[in-house]
Amino acid sequence: MQRLAYAFARLQDAGPWRTWSRVLLVRLADLLRAARLRAEREALAAQRALTHELEGLVAQRPQALEGASRRLAEISITDELTGVFNRRRFNAALQAEAARHQRSRTPLALCLFDIDRFKLYNDRYGHPAGDAVLREVAQAVRGRAGHNRMAMREA
Repeated sequence: MQRLAYAFARLQDAGPWRTWSRVLLVRLADLLRAARLRAEREALAAQRALTHELEGLVAQRPQALEGASRRLAEISITDELTGVFNRRRFNAALQAEAARHQRSRTPLALCLFDIDRFKLYNDRYGHPAGDAVLREVAQAVRGRAGHNRMAMREA
């Protein structure tokens, strides 16, 4: 651009026979300015589009982290095999319920049961069959637990 300005300055003193060159240089300078302006506008539009896309990705990140955190919390209190609550949830629930019932001076009921001769069943039919029995028992208990009651498994 500086060379163009220098050439234009030299042509101003060149006389009338170089008028066409001066017009050509002025037109060329206008074209270059217009091309530069167009390129800057396109770059700005591309930058705005990228910024908008990045802001969208940044906004999604906390939601994904919150979802993963909720899923992790759920996994930490759920028995993987049966889908009912595990010992960790049992301990927390028992402590909270005991405190609540102590404050309200109401009775607390707890029902524990064991599957008789389950080890013999596992030995005879194999662990996959035993796992299926545990899942069925857990689903039956959960289905009958009702409101304000929890089914849990201690492995």
